[in-house]
Amino acid sequence: MKTLFKLLVIALVISAGSSCQKDEIMLDTKLQNEMTQSNQLKNSNISISSIDEIIQLIEKYVSEGILDEGISKSLISKLENAKKSLTKGNEKAASNQLKAVINAINELIEEGIITEEDGADIIEETDEVIVTINESFSDIRDGNQYETVIIGEQCWMAENLAYLPVVSSAFEGSTDEAYYYVNGYNGNNVAEAKSTDNYRTYGVLYNWNAANISCPKGWHLPSDEEWKILEKHLGMSSSDADDTWWRSSGDVGIKLKSISGWKYDLNGDNSSGFKALPGGNRAPKGLVLMVGYGASFWSSSEIGLSHEGWCRELSCYKDDVYRGDERHDHGNSVRCIKD
Repeated sequence: MKTLFKLLVIALVISAGSSCQKDEIMLDTKLQNEMTQSNQLKNSNISISSIDEIIQLIEKYVSEGILDEGISKSLISKLENAKKSLTKGNEKAASNQLKAVINAINELIEEGIITEEDGADIIEETDEVIVTINESFSDIRDGNQYETVIIGEQCWMAENLAYLPVVSSAFEGSTDEAYYYVNGYNGNNVAEAKSTDNYRTYGVLYNWNAANISCPKGWHLPSDEEWKILEKHLGMSSSDADDTWWRSSGDVGIKLKSISGWKYDLNGDNSSGFKALPGGNRAPKGLVLMVGYGASFWSSSEIGLSHEGWCRELSCYKDDVYRGDERHDHGNSVRCIKD
């Protein structure tokens, strides 16, 4: 009877502990959602207020005879649509609508309808709103903040993911379980790994399994198709995008690479805003490669049943973008894309 009573007590304690853990998880999720919504609302309110100031500037130009009412109505309509998109939480649409305003102003300058000086004020203020919309994302799991960039219809992180729940030596690995690495660090102490220059500069190297579970809520690891969309938007031909190995059309590698940090000053122009950094990768059996020379990024797409996934690579020696396969136990950088 005493044994039965003890078992009942143990069961109740375990049940209570499990319930508490579930409550904590639910509270953490709720807190994350509330903080995300609060940050989005704050940025939206700032951006909407700034758009109103641009509308006032356009109306001022109309009153001064710099713009006619027909042109101003078209510009204001685009700006009002951007405000509506922000109100609905659609930052991508708002950013594209604001870019359309900038394009329209540039056309007016080229046609001589307004002076470059007058147009520059509208362009500058509109561009500042776009920067505010795309500026940064804060990961409440660890407090890391990431610059973001809208490229076409996609919103990408403009920095390598640095989420590091645990860390392993480069000599440890698996094709089936999640592993996290910091280039050049071969211990198991997360705090030590985070204190290294490589972590602060290049973030974390993830095997394929870890890469697929590490992007924060509202973001995900891009698929092979999403990488192709990015490449084609930046000028790569459709045939090259579908091809494998090093693909050269559109000089997409130059557009993706950062303007500094690559060996021998063989940098890119970062015209895309993607700002790819040469964080290297982790090869099987503990080989750590290419820091300063190259960048490797995972996609979420697998290749058959061979424990391989599609990846992208950039090199200081090439202006091309590599598309190929790597085993799941490789360690590559991660760039998250917004859901």
